[in-house]
Amino acid sequence: MRDAARTLWRELRRDRARAIVSLLGITWGTLAILVLLAFTVGMEELFDERSAGLGDGIAIAWPSRTSKSWQGLPAGRSLAITRDDVLAAGNAVPVLDAISPEFRVQDRIASADAALRVSICGVEPVFARLRTLRPSPGGRFVDARDVAERRRVVFLGDRLALRLFPRGSAVGREVRIGRTPYLVVGVLEQKEQDSDYGGKDEGLAFAPSTTLAAAYGRRFVNDCVFRARDPERQAECTAAVVAALAARLRFDPADRQAVSVWDTTEQQRMLGWIFLGFHVVVGIAGAVTLMAGAVGIAHLMYLMVRRRTAELGLALAVGARPAQLCRELRAQTLLLVGAGGALGAVLAFALVAIAGAGPWTAETGVPRIPLALGVAAVLVLCACAVAASALPARAVSRLDPVMALRN
Repeated sequence: MRDAARTLWRELRRDRARAIVSLLGITWGTLAILVLLAFTVGMEELFDERSAGLGDGIAIAWPSRTSKSWQGLPAGRSLAITRDDVLAAGNAVPVLDAISPEFRVQDRIASADAALRVSICGVEPVFARLRTLRPSPGGRFVDARDVAERRRVVFLGDRLALRLFPRGSAVGREVRIGRTPYLVVGVLEQKEQDSDYGGKDEGLAFAPSTTLAAAYGRRFVNDCVFRARDPERQAECTAAVVAALAARLRFDPADRQAVSVWDTTEQQRMLGWIFLGFHVVVGIAGAVTLMAGAVGIAHLMYLMVRRRTAELGLALAVGARPAQLCRELRAQTLLLVGAGGALGAVLAFALVAIAGAGPWTAETGVPRIPLALGVAAVLVLCACAVAASALPARAVSRLDPVMALRN
């Protein structure tokens, strides 16, 4: 390798302009493939984070009207689902991870500093896990004792808590929902959220389902939220939950209009395919750029072989084997491609680090070069080196020592 490097350096000094252009081709290709893919990875992670803000792999079901007659009951019936119906349906579905009924009311919530009209949600303790509602340090979400004892406690969205208590922590303070006092037990930790149903979590209040149902005389839920143990079986889980509800409420389980379901896993799966397409397109564009640089390297190495024809012929005449000369040529090509790739990688990491510290990351995500991308870039560079050395190595292997010395 040392001899190959010396020979390569000597030859490159003889044709500096061509060597610089060929080297920059590999540098630019490496820079392009790493930077572009780093930005698509950052954007995908941002979209995944915002999508998970609603809940990771959840489904939301709303009762509606039947469109088919069933067991002597007419079509067009309005379905009314109780909390007990939801919990019983959850117990009947083995593939279910968690399920929570949800009551929703609009009412006035007031503190000593402000009064607002917001949505208050009556939920179960597992709702926090389903909907990614993490409490800020020092607080908690609604727990099982709150639900069992119908405690007047409330969990506030972070923006709502800031508006109600602008001059201090909301945890441990009192608010009035309608005319009833409630104790604030927790505040939502700030999170990204790109979708919702009835308002972003930052502006909502959450209370025990039993407390809210009793306070407002509500018997029937607005919706229920659930998730399968295995995300790949979410469709099966949804069908099983609807079937369990159908058995209790006596409607056709195949009636799609009876219960409207929003399965967020379908949205996440579609988003994954979209970003996979982005990665493939960007990767192909970067690989084409690298192959264009490899063509320049191949041309340069072929000219080096032409210039060294007499030297190579003398080496063959005194006993060198063509395979040895081909290995030396491939080593030189690998050194040249590796130098261009290393320079491109250094520039790419520097640009990604600078871009990751900018204020625009809130909209574009933080660009990142994952290990798998680095390994893939190295493999592509090795493929470029092999491709670039193929034609010159073929010329060396076919070299006739007598003709080389005569030339």
